[in-house]
Amino acid sequence: GPRPQPPHNPWQREERERQQEARRAANRARRDATIAQLLALGAARTPVQNQQLRALQLERDFERRATQHDQEEGTNTELVDEEDDGPESLEPPQSPQPAPPPPKSILKTNRADLTNGYTPTDNP
Repeated sequence: GPRPQPPHNPWQREERERQQEARRAANRARRDATIAQLLALGAARTPVQNQQLRALQLERDFERRATQHDQEEGTNTELVDEEDDGPESLEPPQSPQPAPPPPKSILKTNRADLTNGYTPTDNP
């Protein structure tokens, strides 16, 4: 049978990453197909379907931004560490944030956080 290999084996990691990427690609394809189906319904969409479509599109846009960010960041940091300040100058100066919150919760939770976490200015 297959010999047990140490987990830090680079081939194994590469294979794992390839599988993850394949899964992500499959999920993306499934999501895009769902978006296409919902769009094709046009005016026949139910409110629930409209909501689902909006959520899927948000998720897709978010992922697209995230992957672009990954490509700009990841490739450079792996090869050369000093090149860090190169791509950042192109972006608006909000790059210290690790990642924006996932799109689904944007409407509800963030607003709640703002009102709960920070006291409004009119409080002493």
